[in-house]
Amino acid sequence: MPQRKALVVGASGLIGNYCLELLLEDPTYNKISLVLRKYVDKTNSKLVQHIINFDKLEDFEPLDITDVYCCLGTTIDKAGSKENFHKVDYEYVVKTAQVAKKVQAKNFIVISAMGASQKSMFFYSQVKGEMEEAIKNMGLNCVHILRPSLLDGDRKEFRVGEQIALQISRLFSPLFIGFLSNYKPIHAQKVASAMIKYAKQNAKGTYIHESNEISEITNSV
Repeated sequence: MPQRKALVVGASGLIGNYCLELLLEDPTYNKISLVLRKYVDKTNSKLVQHIINFDKLEDFEPLDITDVYCCLGTTIDKAGSKENFHKVDYEYVVKTAQVAKKVQAKNFIVISAMGASQKSMFFYSQVKGEMEEAIKNMGLNCVHILRPSLLDGDRKEFRVGEQIALQISRLFSPLFIGFLSNYKPIHAQKVASAMIKYAKQNAKGTYIHESNEISEITNSV
């Protein structure tokens, strides 16, 4: 079986870091390329790091990539403005998809968010929805869009609002059954694992995966 080659964009983030660790341990991948603003402190024979200007991300052309993992994402508070948030969560993600199309990657796997919709009254969800629609219409071989719920995991930065919401969600998590299961917090490592599992399905077309589905595939053998 031919070995896979991954491109990871957003490897310094919560999900991206878990995704990178899992890919480095995965014997079916023999090369993992990263695009970053600064080098990560990792050494591995499979790892190739590229420092680029994200405003010109669409000009980046890696060689021989089978799967593109887009883990980009920020918050309006961290970005500093709605404009900067839009740049990261929409523009940079679309540019990454353009790279995937240019190199004819078999899979483009991207992180969105629960409730993503162009028609949402919330700016965050609206931008995520616009991103999803743009990706769907790009003519990629296979697109997997993941919509995780509130993320659990070891963040490098402390987000007060998310930590409060996470503690409350953990407390009431046993009550989230049936259709409410989609609102359970999900660990970022599970999301990263699901991304890789979806890529290995070798499907064609566009698929949207809600949080409960993401949890289910990681629990399956």
